[in-house]
Amino acid sequence: TDIEALQDLVSSGADVNGCPKGVRPLFVAAAMCRTEAVEMLCRLGAEPDAINPGASRCTALHAAVK
Repeated sequence: TDIEALQDLVSSGADVNGCPKGVRPLFVAAAMCRTEAVEMLCRLGAEPDAINPGASRCTALHAAVK
């Protein structure tokens, strides 16, 4: 499942606040309405108010309400 893959990535050292290609994992999870992934990322220290440096310049909250 997506959650198991997420757990494996974090266990392997992936940064929950990493920003590959200008998009943070929490933003993607929120935009895709993946509540369980959002909750897990927040528990693991993802910053909910972090701004994506890409063109959107939005936070995960912006993604969740769209």
